[in-house]
Amino acid sequence: MCRPSAVAIAKAKLASTTLSSVMALTEILLTSEERVHAPKGEFWNHAYHPSTLNDIARLRQGLLQSRDTAAARLLRALALGGLHGPLAKIRSIPVTFQTRCRGHILANRRTQWATGNHEN
Repeated sequence: MCRPSAVAIAKAKLASTTLSSVMALTEILLTSEERVHAPKGEFWNHAYHPSTLNDIARLRQGLLQSRDTAAARLLRALALGGLHGPLAKIRSIPVTFQTRCRGHILANRRTQWATGNHEN
């Protein structure tokens, strides 16, 4: 089974779009008047400032609801990259320690939430 973040990155690599298209989509999603559901709880309170979490939630919801355009694919990959950072950091940790790595656990929670595979 493919990881949703890996699929998003692969799709973005094949996307052909312009910076102005990605910026226009970002503006539309961030200024949407639609109500968004931002996760709540101790983890989220410590992970992000409330306005940042609201922006992330707004991007997530908009990308989940929007058409699968090249601009959406690229924006999705950019958001995931911004949230997770370079994959090399995690891959440099031996596999036996990955489940104990706090950064890896946080990255998994963010990926699950960003891709809609979450409970809260």
